[in-house]
Formats: sequence, structure tokens, C-alpha cells
Amino acid sequence: MKLIPLGKSGLSVPSVAVGCMRLVDVGEKEAEALLDAALELGCNFFDHADIYGQGACESRFAQAVR
Repeated sequence: MKLIPLGKSGLSVPSVAVGCMRLVDVGEKEAEALLDAALELGCNFFDHADIYGQGACESRFAQAVR
């Protein structure tokens, strides 16, 4: 996975981020498969926010990565 600089922070992040806004719209097993595939491909940059599904997307993400 190609890494790019994250602004002026000195950090590098993958050039692709996985958006988790609609993660709550899929089942727990599907979410787990999606995140596993992303990690296997070298992506470890996930975009989520407490506003996505009123926090439900973050909960689904947490369940899937356990």
C-alpha cells in the first residue's frame, strides 16, 4: 500500500482510507469480512465519526475488529 504524508504531522498514512459511514447497513459478519480484507490489503486507515449512524457505525467497527 502506497503511503502518503498526513499534512505536516510527520505521519504517513495509506493512500486509501476505508469509509465506515454505512458500516451499520451491513451485518456483523459482512462488516468483519470487509475490514479483514482491507487489513489484508495493507489498509489501516479507517474513517469514522460518532455522527455516522449516531454512533452505531463505531460500535459495528469495534465488534468487527475484535
